[in-house]
Amino acid sequence: MNPGASVRYASMETGTDNLVLWAESFGVPLNAVACLSQCQLNCLGLSIHFFRGLTPGSPFSFLLIDDPVQAMDDDHCQSLIHQVLTELLNRGLQLVICSHVQGVVDGIWDTYYACQPLRLRISEFRQTGPVIEEAETLRQAVQRSQALAAGNEDNRRFAVKVVRRCVELLIRA
Repeated sequence: MNPGASVRYASMETGTDNLVLWAESFGVPLNAVACLSQCQLNCLGLSIHFFRGLTPGSPFSFLLIDDPVQAMDDDHCQSLIHQVLTELLNRGLQLVICSHVQGVVDGIWDTYYACQPLRLRISEFRQTGPVIEEAETLRQAVQRSQALAAGNEDNRRFAVKVVRRCVELLIRA
């Protein structure tokens, strides 16, 4: 979180069955849940989750991160992808990241493509279980960009990003 912000995280009180987070707003201590934004609480929750996995002697060699960046939180998206994930990978952790935000998935895929990440798409939950597919092929990405190009302005902007990613994948291949 931004240490220069007028509303920021201040402290934590731990107990055997609870955790109380305190924030500070213009020098006044307040309950963090009541005064931090969703994005700030999300960042704070991630930092506590990372702390558990990074503690020396921790038996965990991986982190499972579910929806690390909220759909409306563009400010933290690039920071997570380029700084936080790089630091976690440099510490030798295996990362399992689940997200419904296509921009986050594509950003991680593009940034860490050289590491050969496994990318799966889980869809169509059936009585027998979900349908799990490998990442889209170049042909599927081109078809998706064509379908997006026929949509509204946001979809057309996203289609340009998909085409750019297709060209990068083609060059890498």
